[in-house]
Amino acid sequence: MIIMVNFEQITNSVWSNTEDETFSHVAFVKLNNCLVFIDSGYYPKVIEKARKEAEKITGLPVKYLIITHHHGDHVLGNQFFEDCQIISTKKTFDILDNLVKTRWSDDNLEKTRKENPKEFDILKVVLPNKSFVGEYEIIDDTLSLKIFQTDGHTSGSCFVYFPEERIIIAGDLLFSEQVPYFGDETTDPYLWLEAYKQMIDLNPVKVIPGHGPMTDIEQVKIQLQYLEDCINWMEDYVKSGRKKEDLDAIIDFPMLDYDKYDDFDEFFKLSKDRTYDVVKEKHKH
Repeated sequence: MIIMVNFEQITNSVWSNTEDETFSHVAFVKLNNCLVFIDSGYYPKVIEKARKEAEKITGLPVKYLIITHHHGDHVLGNQFFEDCQIISTKKTFDILDNLVKTRWSDDNLEKTRKENPKEFDILKVVLPNKSFVGEYEIIDDTLSLKIFQTDGHTSGSCFVYFPEERIIIAGDLLFSEQVPYFGDETTDPYLWLEAYKQMIDLNPVKVIPGHGPMTDIEQVKIQLQYLEDCINWMEDYVKSGRKKEDLDAIIDFPMLDYDKYDDFDEFFKLSKDRTYDVVKEKHKH
């Protein structure tokens, strides 16, 4: 099996996978003496190839891996960075630590390996070995990367900012030209709005999303307005006393005019339900 990984050079020092071989976007940044990967994708064999390709392109070793949040399509390639510092927020670490004891237990992983050996026969889950709360900075001589914990898409979600070239690598805090997924059991749409505002305040020239095409701050503004519309709609719905189980019949919930991805209806239902729960909790008094 021939595995190809295509990286697009976004700026002088930043590359991103643009062909979805890793399922979610994977990026890397060239600092003075080393590379920093952001997220490790979904398919272990693909990310193994991706790391080798990055080191070949730049002639520098990978020293760090930053995990933006706990979802499988961003962490299942971690095993090929065991020699690196793998960094996440403390909240993300705690969720991953629980997952290896439950959904990603040895028995469940073995089942996955047998059911899909082409992609997952070598799969093992590797946890971050460095965690932080709030903000974290990687410094390499004259260059640095800043990591900002915002929560929002998930508890523990963070994004990465490269000040030298004003690039944001957003993870799933940004779905570019897609309806975002806000149905994780830890999603907080109110905190997600604040994450968008923080990105906008940084005024980046380009933004690498977790899914969808390369973009800029205008897409962040579109997504901020959309999520704001969803929250306002749900606040009116909750205040009117209507029930969560009636959401399935609703046809006027806010929607963006983008193509729907696979299993969209299922994920969108989860998003509406989670928004209801958060809004209901926030306004219960």
